[in-house]
Amino acid sequence: MLLALAGLVHVTGSALASAQSRAGRSGKARSVETPPAVIRGTGALGLPPAVLDMRAAIIAAVETGDIAELKGAMDLNELKPEFGGPVGVNPIDHLKSMSADGSGKDVLALLGGLLEGGWAAIPGGRDIENNRIYVWPDFAEVPLAGLSETERAAIEGLVGAEPAKTMLAQGRWTWWRLSIGADGVWHMFSQVK
Repeated sequence: MLLALAGLVHVTGSALASAQSRAGRSGKARSVETPPAVIRGTGALGLPPAVLDMRAAIIAAVETGDIAELKGAMDLNELKPEFGGPVGVNPIDHLKSMSADGSGKDVLALLGGLLEGGWAAIPGGRDIENNRIYVWPDFAEVPLAGLSETERAAIEGLVGAEPAKTMLAQGRWTWWRLSIGADGVWHMFSQVK
């Protein structure tokens, strides 16, 4: 059995060396490793337990209607999430300043709406167990050209008719984006420019 395995390793190694040699002669380097594709899902289905826990903590804060309650979810992180505010400004105060009425209720509603919708998982490092970043909405990680009518309507439902029209014309997401690592770390919630 050991001799059979040694032969297999030798044959596989020879085939790999031969393929690398052919790639080198053609002038084209071939990558052995291809980047993983974006994975898309909806709601809580398919999310790792740590991501589910952070998502639940954020949704619990959203359901209170008090933006200050997001502090509990933020405090689950060792480092605070990025909110796109100026350095030194309290994240809750920054989110309130982004709110139409200064209370942050509309920002909470937006945050809850994003977390109930589609998400995308993107590569996020070499750690085998925690190598994905989960992003809401999924539209923030996919080209907007070629979306189905249902997906186009979903974008309009999230952002409104005029902003959706602008984004679809540009072919890229330019609104709010939230990300949580596979390890449950809340990385950011801010506007994409």
